[in-house]
Amino acid sequence: MNRKFDFVLLKIFIVLSLIFYTVSAFAGEKATKAECIDMTNKVVQMIEKEGLDAVIPKLNDKKGPFVWKDAYVFLLDTKEARLLAHPYLPKRMHGIRYMERKDINGKEFFREFLEKANSEGKGWVDYVYADPHGRAREKITYVLKSEKANIIASAGIFTDKKLAGPKIDIPDMTLPDIKGKKVALIIGNRGYEDSEFSVPKKMIEKAGGITTVFSVAKGKAYGMYGQVTDVSYVLDDVSVPDFDAIVFVGGSGSGIYHNDPKAHKIAQDAVKNDKVLAAICWAPVTLANAHVIDGKMATVNPNEKKRFQNGACIYTADRVTVDGKIITANGPEASVLFGKTIIESLKL
Repeated sequence: MNRKFDFVLLKIFIVLSLIFYTVSAFAGEKATKAECIDMTNKVVQMIEKEGLDAVIPKLNDKKGPFVWKDAYVFLLDTKEARLLAHPYLPKRMHGIRYMERKDINGKEFFREFLEKANSEGKGWVDYVYADPHGRAREKITYVLKSEKANIIASAGIFTDKKLAGPKIDIPDMTLPDIKGKKVALIIGNRGYEDSEFSVPKKMIEKAGGITTVFSVAKGKAYGMYGQVTDVSYVLDDVSVPDFDAIVFVGGSGSGIYHNDPKAHKIAQDAVKNDKVLAAICWAPVTLANAHVIDGKMATVNPNEKKRFQNGACIYTADRVTVDGKIITANGPEASVLFGKTIIESLKL
């Protein structure tokens, strides 16, 4: 599959899933493991009795019998994890191969759906997924294979297990004085990576810089591991000439900017105006899609290295890569070096 198209699908998949959970999960009704097992069994029995074509419309219906509380049943084929039915994903996404779809830790959970169903017939698969706030949480999905219909019926729920993000300490260090330098930090409002935001922000402010936070909406923005940030400005408020640096923060929520024209223009304007432009973790994908790193050295989260290896930039695999005034970093463990590099670039 075309990698750019794949990211469009990933963004739609996450956004639509969040819409569903926002509507249902906040109602306080949580589905149970027993209900997931019961519903998938009912779906398989119905398909084997009535036929796949007769049941798919019911599974695609948001108000149908297989959408309940904060859960729903979806169907996959047994060979390539192609989506056959889903109540919240548009039909243009049905039939697409999801085998290599990864969670935030790089786990190919759809592949595990197939392996579990094809080897054992049924069972649970755990992975990390974004909840309504974009927070990283453990999710478990029950998969049940129908040998007769050659399909896998699946339904999942979030567990109560709390996940802790990487603990990044800022060591004592002497930083260049960047007093008065203005830095725009752009975060997703659901699922920005906590340390990739807070560590560079603290370091920039300690060095005398002034930070302003932007997102897709005003109000509360939620980090993947529980951090909450107040946002007063949206992307339309970004005036690139008024800033010395533009920083795109990573995390699962950064996917909302990967194919966003406004984000692309901000990145392009930063280059045109000779500003420091930085991105970390998944956020360098936004720079790639904006074509501002074509022919330049760059790094990205290891889960997306194939995209960069096959793209127009020169993939380095380093924790932090600098090419001119463009800085890219590969994940939360690089947060301190990322912040230090931004500060040093602002001092030049």
